[in-house]
Amino acid sequence: MQEEVMPPENGVVVEVSLPTAPEKSRYQKDKERRKQKEYVFDSKVEPSKSEAKKILAARIENTHVLDTVYDLLLLAAEELEIPANSFLFQNGVQAALKTRGTKRKSLEEKQVFTAAETSSETVTGELLNRSELFALYDASLSWREPELTFETFLDTRQKCKRDCFYLGKEILNKDFAACHKVWSDFFPKFDPTTLPPNYTQRQAIQWLDSQSVKKDWMLLASRNSFKSSWSHVWILSLILCLPDVRVLLVSETRPLSKDFIGAIRSYFEVAPGQQTRFQQFFPEFTIPMGDGSVLSLDCPMAHLRLAQSIESTSMDSAVAGRRADCILYDDPISSTSVGNETQRLASVTKYDALRKLREVGGLVMILGTPWHEEDLYATLIKRNEEDDDKPLQYRLDPAWTLKPEFALNEEGKPRDLREIKEHMVDLLFPERLSWRFLQSELRSNISFFASQNLIIFPKDADADIKCTFDGERLRQNTKPMNFFLTSPVTKTVLSVDVAFSTSFTADYSCLATVKILTHEGKDTAVVWDCDLGRWTTSDLAMHIVLAIEKHRPTDIVIERDKTYLTLHREIIRQAAMRGVMLPHIYFKEQSQGAFSPLQKAKRAKAMEPLLASDQLFFIQAHWTEVCLGQLQRFDGIRKSSASYKDDFVDALSTAITVHFPFKFAGKPVEKSPDQLAAEEAAREDAKRRDMYKRYFGNEPVRRAPEPELPPPPETNPFFRAAGGDALRRRN
Repeated sequence: MQEEVMPPENGVVVEVSLPTAPEKSRYQKDKERRKQKEYVFDSKVEPSKSEAKKILAARIENTHVLDTVYDLLLLAAEELEIPANSFLFQNGVQAALKTRGTKRKSLEEKQVFTAAETSSETVTGELLNRSELFALYDASLSWREPELTFETFLDTRQKCKRDCFYLGKEILNKDFAACHKVWSDFFPKFDPTTLPPNYTQRQAIQWLDSQSVKKDWMLLASRNSFKSSWSHVWILSLILCLPDVRVLLVSETRPLSKDFIGAIRSYFEVAPGQQTRFQQFFPEFTIPMGDGSVLSLDCPMAHLRLAQSIESTSMDSAVAGRRADCILYDDPISSTSVGNETQRLASVTKYDALRKLREVGGLVMILGTPWHEEDLYATLIKRNEEDDDKPLQYRLDPAWTLKPEFALNEEGKPRDLREIKEHMVDLLFPERLSWRFLQSELRSNISFFASQNLIIFPKDADADIKCTFDGERLRQNTKPMNFFLTSPVTKTVLSVDVAFSTSFTADYSCLATVKILTHEGKDTAVVWDCDLGRWTTSDLAMHIVLAIEKHRPTDIVIERDKTYLTLHREIIRQAAMRGVMLPHIYFKEQSQGAFSPLQKAKRAKAMEPLLASDQLFFIQAHWTEVCLGQLQRFDGIRKSSASYKDDFVDALSTAITVHFPFKFAGKPVEKSPDQLAAEEAAREDAKRRDMYKRYFGNEPVRRAPEPELPPPPETNPFFRAAGGDALRRRN
């Protein structure tokens, strides 16, 4: 105890004894000496995991970075064959390697090279402080590339975040070319310097909103031009800047969406000892192989605890309810989703529904190749042209671009694709899409090449079909019945277009009787009669039988639907009741999309040349004005509605396409096997009818079957006369 004299109190001197620090025990001194020896560079004592992380915590605040550095130091120690001791965790790999190379042996000399950064200052454009970034550099790259300095490490990370072309070509070793540099400059680039390290969700949304004035972007480029690979790298640069960004990846089908997210995950998934160069520069973004769901990716550097980071969906799945800061559509449509108007409309509707999930200020990117002149991409371009603000920024990059001086041939017309030579074009991606490769693609399928490589929106093969029936010509070809009395009739056809409702706005059922005859040396079709009405199945069958009884057709053609067997049975029943013999009935098989305006236009188009060459006429009757009005208004584009009907057009076009003897170059047009079989059956029926007439002099009559009578009641033979009265009297 040390004595100290205090000031006098009331004249009395007081001596106070103060305690001194107790001397360390011999055990404590030995423990400290042992601990101090553990921090020698060549110590064989390896700290426990918790002890090692406690040492790292002196210079690393972020717990995820701390765990990453711990794993990297263990890997470096194994690769470099140095002990994973306390010296390594305190000072880093560089210090351990430098100290190992010295010849000085004293403890003081062995601890000279302590190169670990301990500064907590922020680094512009980074979300970690300087000490944490140096710890990542030291444990990940410094021992792999000794010539790479810490400042170069930071500069490279900044370039990767700002320029996806640099990231893809220099770090990921992608075979990017000049076209990908153009895309990188055209689409939004991200500035990480304006995002604070500990950003909030509001700051993140504001930062993304400030990156680009335009929010919708589209790239239509040739197949095999690496546009998908480039878009993945573009998304990767966004994630490096904003780890909490919510990205929705959209493909056409669910299997494709699984592959889509798999491509993104492959940049982050790491196997021990197999880090890519990207993973060495950004080790804090890596995740273990197979971690989490295969249809999503949670970025390990995210700190806002949002629902998801990167997620994948498809155009054929139900709309997910999660919001997204960036939506990337990669080939959302194909040939299987643009086959008809319904499919094309469905893809546009699905696109619009998914786009509603975009956060305010977020981005939308679409990648693809054209499939149809009215597909999703064409619709978006059309919308953009009609909008004064032009919200969509888009590029069309074909595999080659024709030089202006070769745009027209010697006749002043656009060149045919087969006439184009190599010196006439500029290639988009000659390193991959070479002239030789493109020529082989052109020869294999020219229409597919035009759409998928030259970004030309293809038209339907029959897209230019538009029917025009001139009213004046229709009236000129309307004649009285006696005009054709001397023309020999080849066949009489009854064509039936069936409707399925009796509502006052529904379509009509139509019975068109057409006589194929020879007039002025030409095969001619004359519409002899027409019957329109909204009937039930039984009433329709009755009208068909009455038309058969009236006009004696040799052929009947009816479009086959799901209820055709019911109608057929009802026709037979009605004919039996009226004693009418039926000719052969051909229920024509419906082609795919038979009721679409395009298919109807195809059939109706066959009547235009007949009308122009005076091979199609109409009889003057009460029905003529209504039917010709339908023909005159029919254009092959509009669908039938309450005010627009095309039932007569359907019935007449079916009769013409099935039974008119079309000829090409003097020869009959080839018919389908089922149509030939139907005509053969009709001829056999006609032969039987003719034979009957020769024998009996009139048409055969089929009697209606006698109705079945109930069996007579049993009677008592002894009271036959009296019957029931006698029995009642007896009782």
